[in-house]
Amino acid sequence: MPILRDDHTAALAGIHAQGGELLERIQDVLDQSTLSAPIERLLRTTAVRRETLLLDVEMLERERGDLPKAANTERALLEAIADWVHTQLTDESSLIRRLTEAETQWRQVILEALEQDWTDQEQDVLQALVEHSDEFIDELAVLQTTL
Repeated sequence: MPILRDDHTAALAGIHAQGGELLERIQDVLDQSTLSAPIERLLRTTAVRRETLLLDVEMLERERGDLPKAANTERALLEAIADWVHTQLTDESSLIRRLTEAETQWRQVILEALEQDWTDQEQDVLQALVEHSDEFIDELAVLQTTL
């Protein structure tokens, strides 16, 4: 493993770590909250797909000779607790807003990384992340309008 990361390995590490934190956050929200059926279903299906996509990113990191960095589970738990508190004090629309904001920030990190020159396989994985993120944001927006 190299001591210093180049632009590509640094981008992959950031995408993987931040995506892992979002996944942990979603799983913590599911574990600690009583959610409406539509949002629970969305979060469960998103978590399953996100886990698979993050494994693909981890594989890319390893192929570049880097070891994946673990997500900051403490930060993810704190965000999930804040999500829960906001939901208890208001309604699920605040949870949806918070998740949309976090997802949008992560999506931007991926889009910035896509500006680099990647192999076809890496490009495909990163593009799949963007498409998954877009779908999640769109589905959150639909749920927001129904509340």
